[in-house]
Amino acid sequence: MTTDRKKRPAVYIGQTFSIDVSTSSSRRRLYITVNGDPPIEVFIRASLGGSLLQSFAESLGRMISISLRYNVPLEEIISQLTGIKDESFWDDGVQYLSLPDAVGQTLKKAKEHQCLNHLS
Repeated sequence: MTTDRKKRPAVYIGQTFSIDVSTSSSRRRLYITVNGDPPIEVFIRASLGGSLLQSFAESLGRMISISLRYNVPLEEIISQLTGIKDESFWDDGVQYLSLPDAVGQTLKKAKEHQCLNHLS
């Protein structure tokens, strides 16, 4: 493993995405914040703090952030997360197969938004 860790700047500009992760048994929202251009930090919060979902979401965000800081390509992270299946849910016409799949799809969307911002 490389020890070339990216330094965290004092200020980031980021994007926060909100996803309805409600299922037949619960109503919850997921908030995914992607900071940096290119992304270097990801925060994931569930609307129900103190829950198993929240602890899983926070740990996934931490692992993605440290991966990005150690130069793991964003495309590899997206590839590893998208397609993971569990209890699926829909939001705004998009089907998410699981929480990790929702995070992977959101990272892909954040990457596309950043590319569009560079074109304008």
